[in-house]
Amino acid sequence: MRTLKHALLLLLLGSLLAPILATQLDAGRAPVPTAIWVLVVLSGLTNALPFLYHVTVSTHPKYHILARRRRALRIHIVAGVLEIGLGLWAMASHAAPLPVRLMVLVALLAHVPSSLYQTPIVFGAQIVMWPAYLFAIVLHAFCAARLLVEPTLFNVVQTFLALHIYVWVRFFYVAFRVLDLFQGARYTSAIITAGMVIIPAILGPTGPLVGFGFILAYILLYRGIFRPGADEYRAMIRELEMDSLLPRTTKPTIVPARTDRERARVVFTHIDLDGNGAIDAGELAQLLAEWGLPAEDVDASLRAVGVAGDDDARQIPFDVFLTKLEPIWQHGYELLRPDRETDYGRLVSRNVERAIDRARAPRRTGPRTFDTIRKRH
Repeated sequence: MRTLKHALLLLLLGSLLAPILATQLDAGRAPVPTAIWVLVVLSGLTNALPFLYHVTVSTHPKYHILARRRRALRIHIVAGVLEIGLGLWAMASHAAPLPVRLMVLVALLAHVPSSLYQTPIVFGAQIVMWPAYLFAIVLHAFCAARLLVEPTLFNVVQTFLALHIYVWVRFFYVAFRVLDLFQGARYTSAIITAGMVIIPAILGPTGPLVGFGFILAYILLYRGIFRPGADEYRAMIRELEMDSLLPRTTKPTIVPARTDRERARVVFTHIDLDGNGAIDAGELAQLLAEWGLPAEDVDASLRAVGVAGDDDARQIPFDVFLTKLEPIWQHGYELLRPDRETDYGRLVSRNVERAIDRARAPRRTGPRTFDTIRKRH
């Protein structure tokens, strides 16, 4: 039933957006204005900050627990990098056929589908983030499809900019975090700001109004079709943040951990809300839901650690938590560690310095065993 409701919702949204996009079908024959080229250059340079972010900060564990989520993330990242490279090639060659065709294929067959797949688990306030991401994906797909039909330099530039909505989201998220702005609504603010940067270059001066109208239409249609209860709607308007663990009424004293086992024990104790010495299935499910994972992902994660079923009291022993849920305790310890760096600018600088030190360190000779690799990291 929910699937039919989602289909109806998307059909109604599509019927509203299609006439607006149809007015842009003939825009590909226009020359590229200087202001758009400036935005292209700025967008290209902006890639540096998200790249630095992904190099120095580990990916959130919710993308690592399930194999299909890991594959989707890899496809998304590789497709994005390829499309940026192909876009630069296509612009430099004035829309030569080969880079244009490859750019379109990567966009429509890899980046757009992987973006759609990941939309339900994005951070931020879901009632805003879902339609905002959906609008960005549709705009990207539209530009790529128009480029396929009419391979002009203008359409190459538009497709390149549509892809960079995602890049600007990460840019603004990192910038807001460094400046300590928009606490409690940081990711949602980032995507709204990114849309205001890119959308006018594709849809014209009224583009932001179209984007806001799409989000508003989604909210009204969602409430009318799904009739969410007060608790469900409250959950959808709440900001899902990256740096979150289960809240505790009392915070235990945490001492620095030296080994992986000690780090895992710190997080294990924190998640064990009832203090019974084990993590119940309900406690793990609550944590995963806190991170925005849909119910089917939560169930699959519980099955992966052998606690599937309707009984929330089924327990996860520490050794299982240590071996099968490493992404969770690695991420959790970084949030709980007593010497945690809270200033994001200094955090990135520290991680960059560590990366440089590792690169300068003499390489080991002889066989590389699992134990030696673990000791280096």
